[in-house]
Amino acid sequence: MKRILFILSLVFLFSIAVKAQSPHKMSYQAVIRDSSNQLLPNHVIGMKISILQGSSSGTAVYEKTLATVTNANGLVNIEIGGSTGFDTINWATGPYFIKAETDPTGGTNYSITGISELLSVPYALFSANGGGGGTGPTGPTGATGATGATGLNGATGPTGATGATGATGVTGSTGATGVTGATGTAGATGATGATGATGTFQAGSAIGQLLYWNGTAWVTLPVGQPGQFLQLSTSNIPTWTGSTYATLTTTAITSVTSTSASSGGNITSDGGSAVTERGVCWSTSTAPTIAGSHTSNGTGTGTYPSSITGLTMGVTYYVRAYATNSAGTAYGNELTVTPTFTCGGSFVDSRDAQSYTTVLIGSQCWMKTNLNIGTRIIGSTNQADNGTIEKYCYDNLDANCTTYGGLYQWNEMMQYVTTEGATGICPAGWHLPTDAEWTTLTNNYPSNPGTALKTGGSSGFEALLAGRRDTDGGSYNVTLGGYFWSTTQTGSNVWYRFVSSSATSVTRSSNQKLSGFSVRCVHN
Repeated sequence: MKRILFILSLVFLFSIAVKAQSPHKMSYQAVIRDSSNQLLPNHVIGMKISILQGSSSGTAVYEKTLATVTNANGLVNIEIGGSTGFDTINWATGPYFIKAETDPTGGTNYSITGISELLSVPYALFSANGGGGGTGPTGPTGATGATGATGLNGATGPTGATGATGATGVTGSTGATGVTGATGTAGATGATGATGATGTFQAGSAIGQLLYWNGTAWVTLPVGQPGQFLQLSTSNIPTWTGSTYATLTTTAITSVTSTSASSGGNITSDGGSAVTERGVCWSTSTAPTIAGSHTSNGTGTGTYPSSITGLTMGVTYYVRAYATNSAGTAYGNELTVTPTFTCGGSFVDSRDAQSYTTVLIGSQCWMKTNLNIGTRIIGSTNQADNGTIEKYCYDNLDANCTTYGGLYQWNEMMQYVTTEGATGICPAGWHLPTDAEWTTLTNNYPSNPGTALKTGGSSGFEALLAGRRDTDGGSYNVTLGGYFWSTTQTGSNVWYRFVSSSATSVTRSSNQKLSGFSVRCVHN
């Protein structure tokens, strides 16, 4: 059985400026020792701090629960206050007592309690509740004000007498010619002439046939080949000339993944001129061309392979092989492919082109890395419902998001809904895990889930110990612990999982929604 010894050190924080205000915070320190009086360094503990009014069993006017880690000297450093409730305490109506409850396992089963009276109250906090001073004496009379603006203009005087009539003006120029009169009535229509004889025209036997006049009769010109053009001889006889399009087929599509597939082509004829480019093209619409997405796979005739990349899982694509010669570009037969997902591989998030590996554990398919979607904001600012996914990076460094993934407040992760298992900020086809799904995951490893889930563990889950963004805007515990949200609420808090660098277990605990934790997604 471990016992916990506390050394209480209260430091009241205040700031001095032109407009001094109390920050309503206190620092709290505790040294943690075991039953052999040995320090417990780097150890996860759960704590609950209460401020009691009137007596050691009085009413709690403020409470805070948290999970924290001792430092290398067995010392715990936390801040009390800085949130709703603490700033409303009237320190003039004491006495007040501080009550510290501790769970040595890092949970909320508090087995150790210590109560101490606050024997003095920081001046800044006490003065926030003090009354106003009396009214000071009347000051001296101020200097005489500046002269006022000039008054408005007076009213306009009466109208003067009418002047004498002026001289007659010059005669105007002659007016324009009048409009032409209306046209007279039309005469009667003449009689219809006799119908001419019906003409004759030679009927064709194939689409694309042409007729030309050879000087004495109409002659049929047979259909040319695709890519050829008409040319007149020196005797003005039209003939088809030039190379034709290449002849080819599209190779069957294989090796389909969530983002790629394999195909190719087989060019059986170059049409009389060299094939200068070949490959495959694809689109989400029928009849794709080289004006859209395509590969380039060399020159010449024969078979060739081609890799199709950049596909989106669940979307149907149309694929054709192509070959270009001097006559133009010819296309093979059209095929279709719909990229599929197989757990254990990787996929690309189409929103930002980031790639994620996956792992199948039991019947669940989990992301193998922490989600890293969104625009980084500084840790001192709360994430907002503004149509943009926002994230924190540990210590406000983009490089930490690249290594550990983003940190998200619960509402931002949920995209401001409260439905358990919602998609939230996960990619299409994925959802956020519920508390029950986390339990299903850890139940696969009943003896040592923490060891199995950590990086290098037997599960392949690769839990990154990304630390957390706390409500004070600071970053804590990177490489010491990983904090992972669930979608399940408990009262006004939310269940989460904590994986510690020094523990073989996984802690299930609850926390307020304003903290910044890591996010893993589960495939639908």
